[in-house]
Amino acid sequence: MAVEPLPADSPLRGLGNVVLTPHVGGSTPAALAAMAAGAARNVLGFLRGQPPIPLPASIRRFYESEQNPTGEPT
Repeated sequence: MAVEPLPADSPLRGLGNVVLTPHVGGSTPAALAAMAAGAARNVLGFLRGQPPIPLPASIRRFYESEQNPTGEPT
């Protein structure tokens, strides 16, 4: 959503085929554990002088896409 929280009068609130979640709606325990494990692997690799683990291709494509013209993580 462009504005959080979604305004009370937003037409999206009245649609039966729309599920609204908070900004962290995808932060399941499994997702958080995977992010923590990836961060730990990168820190340990850095301390060993290894390059960081690259982002998955789907995330790289988003950063390189027109949807994100800066190329920076949002």
